[in-house]
Amino acid sequence: MHSRHTTIAVFVIVMFLMSMATPTIAPPRSVKADSSSSFYTPHEPIAIDGDSGFTAANGVTGGIGIASDPYIIEGWNVSSSACCSSVPGISINNTSAYFVIRNVYLRVWGSPGISIRMGNVANGVVQDSQSQTYRWGLILDSSRNILVSNYTVTHDMSVISSDNITFVNNSVDSIQVASSANVIITGNELLVNAYGCGACVDHSSNVTISNNHNLSCDCTGVGVYYSDHVTVTANDVQGEAGVVVLSSSLVAIMDNRISNSPYGAIILYSCSDVSVQKNQVMSFSNSLDGIVEITGCKSVDVSGNIITTTYTAYGFSLDLKVTLSNTTTIEDNTLSNSTVALDISASSDMAIDENNIQYNGQGIVMNDTMNIRAFHNNFINNKLQAEDTYSTRNVWDNGYPSGGNFWSDYTGTDNCSGPQQDTCPSPDGVGDSPYTFNNNQDNYPLMQTFQIPGGPPKDFSITSNPNLITLYSGETGNSTIMVSPLNGFTDTVTLTVSTSTVNLSCSLFPTTISGGS
Repeated sequence: MHSRHTTIAVFVIVMFLMSMATPTIAPPRSVKADSSSSFYTPHEPIAIDGDSGFTAANGVTGGIGIASDPYIIEGWNVSSSACCSSVPGISINNTSAYFVIRNVYLRVWGSPGISIRMGNVANGVVQDSQSQTYRWGLILDSSRNILVSNYTVTHDMSVISSDNITFVNNSVDSIQVASSANVIITGNELLVNAYGCGACVDHSSNVTISNNHNLSCDCTGVGVYYSDHVTVTANDVQGEAGVVVLSSSLVAIMDNRISNSPYGAIILYSCSDVSVQKNQVMSFSNSLDGIVEITGCKSVDVSGNIITTTYTAYGFSLDLKVTLSNTTTIEDNTLSNSTVALDISASSDMAIDENNIQYNGQGIVMNDTMNIRAFHNNFINNKLQAEDTYSTRNVWDNGYPSGGNFWSDYTGTDNCSGPQQDTCPSPDGVGDSPYTFNNNQDNYPLMQTFQIPGGPPKDFSITSNPNLITLYSGETGNSTIMVSPLNGFTDTVTLTVSTSTVNLSCSLFPTTISGGS
């Protein structure tokens, strides 16, 4: 029993939206032609074919076309008032001279319209410009060494058969990459009207999608299809399907925040060599599939993630589902608040260790599986801790003295030690009798929650539901803070709340929780 009094500060994150207009750091969502276009000089559509086309008549305002002094195209308003033009606002083809397009406003009424199109182009930059064209703000085809930054686009950008392309700090509905290599998509605001997905990668290699936000749409937030060497990291994703990986390999999905994805936060299908690490997944469920779903894959590492169900439309939710897969590692994850935490079927050769599986209807459910070892997991207050049916050579411990799992409803004692638990009295932290459950057993159940090596023992866990509240001025909201005792903790936890937001007040009731409840 622990005898100390513990105080913890709970920082409640509230997105407080004032009713009055306030400045914003992000680029505007759309461009108003009657205000923005007035800052630019009107110009006819610009068409450049070959390096010799960089002329004053074609909108060049300076530079000589070398890296230290590129051609400059700036200050123009390229707009069309007629419907259904097939002519891009700016078209550049077959060039290798260095150039920069900047401070340009484009509005082309096409079917669909194209603001900027580049074909077989090298060494270009598009920056600090605005497009209000439906549908393409930019199309790159067979081009290389292109940088696109601070470009506000009301719809989409596309890259086809290109190499060494970077998109940074743009505001755009979606960025679509096909048959390309060495592409970086970082720091962009990817918005709500995307077609297909916010960031799409198809038949491409060496692509990084990082630090993008507002990936929110009735679509897929990030899609990776038939590609390899793709990294998806540190993004804020809220698509109907969060991150979808299909028939791809060597993909890393790391450190993302994925929420409100009712048809799956992370979906892997027919993939290999995929890592899903340190993601924070808080999603409601609108289907019978998993919030994280792995189907027909091999060599997948799922580790260090927090996966929790916030709401379910049909009374059923599943945190992590693995089907028809092998050589999968599931380690150091927290799976909570679901109907089923982890469902594994028709799969083999897996390791499940060091996970916290807590407050679910069912913890781990296995069916028709082979060669799976589950050990050093903490099963805490699940109504059905585990089930293992039609299995072959599944093992629920790591032998002695390493031990098995912690089961919150284990009622055995610890008086003895040894592989047969027959050296008495000699308690060793392992239960003297197995923990039995549906169709299998843990031969060496742990008496205390398993702690990751090097980490301090934990007295309690703390969670909130919901953990994010969005309020308008004058509104109120509530979040339930849950404190759960660990390792026999029975003392008092004191909660405090603080906020750095002006004119926002927060309070807690009660402020103390005693007796380990």
